[in-house]
Amino acid sequence: ISIEHAVEYAGFLRERGEYQKATDYLETLKDTKNTKVFLELSYCSLLLGNNESAIKFSDLAKAANPTELANSIMEARLSLKTDNKEKALKLATQVVKASPNNIEGLVLLSNCLRANSQFELSLNITKDIISRDETIAEARINRGLILMSQNKKEMALNDFEAAYFIKPHITQIWDLIISLNVSFGAHSKALNFSKE
Repeated sequence: ISIEHAVEYAGFLRERGEYQKATDYLETLKDTKNTKVFLELSYCSLLLGNNESAIKFSDLAKAANPTELANSIMEARLSLKTDNKEKALKLATQVVKASPNNIEGLVLLSNCLRANSQFELSLNITKDIISRDETIAEARINRGLILMSQNKKEMALNDFEAAYFIKPHITQIWDLIISLNVSFGAHSKALNFSKE
């Protein structure tokens, strides 16, 4: 199997929430010194909560190919995760300037804008992303979080539930869905969801 196909398969596993399986699969390829292998390992490590490994693999990716745009995406994710919101926003902005139609970059930019309390701009970008592809769970979560901050709970719940049906493994939204259903008096719906 080619490295490109291996990275694609690992990305497929990551999108399904099988972060450890993707990491284990790619560990055998890390000696190839391939930027995309390192970036995927970095992303999976980040999603597994292992920031140290995520940083290590991100650094290896940058060393293998310093001009790869995806390095900036990963560095922005790491900056956001380590609460360096301003740096994350700067990097995400650079990514979108370099590649304006990069959906992954746009989602990251909208998240960084929200983290930096630039809600309206974040919401506008998120609406644009969803209008292009309504199956991007991360965009729906971002919009839902903004709507929650604006006390538009019903609309937020719709986005969180849509995100759940797209990517049920994103645990960030589980408690939000349950608590919103409870706040609307939909206790049986909340209970059913908590059993899933």
